[in-house]
Amino acid sequence: MKIKNAALLLIIASIIWLIDLLYFTFERFTGDSAKYYKDKPVELVMSTLLLVMPITFLIFSIAVYNKKPVRNISGPVDDNYKSDVLSLDLPNMTVGNWIGIFFVSIIPLVGFIFLIIWALDKENPIRKNWAIASLIFMIFQVLILCGLFLLIYTGNSNYGY
Repeated sequence: MKIKNAALLLIIASIIWLIDLLYFTFERFTGDSAKYYKDKPVELVMSTLLLVMPITFLIFSIAVYNKKPVRNISGPVDDNYKSDVLSLDLPNMTVGNWIGIFFVSIIPLVGFIFLIIWALDKENPIRKNWAIASLIFMIFQVLILCGLFLLIYTGNSNYGY
């Protein structure tokens, strides 16, 4: 399967997943269960946070779908450029390293602490840049979810009275 086809399939699946979760989230705020969740705000926040995963998959799949292929430019290359590129001593990240990093980063509090540690790491610039981007993306997600929560919760504050 080509990458564009896989990304398109992931986009469609993410949209279906997001619509399904939005429907049930809307039901939590407006249906009979709104009285139940009004007394338990932590469960309401946690159930609303379920929206993070399909949104993340949707953003990732759109980025993969829009990625332009890298073209091989043939022709003479300056020898100084070759020596500069070959002299870069970047650590090689294996698939196992990335899987371990992803598993550690999804642990709720531990992952956040490790992302901060990796963002300050000077030995591995690849992991450092990924950690900084992940922290920025995490802050962006939290701000959007807090805004949505406040918007929905304040809109239904007088429900049942």
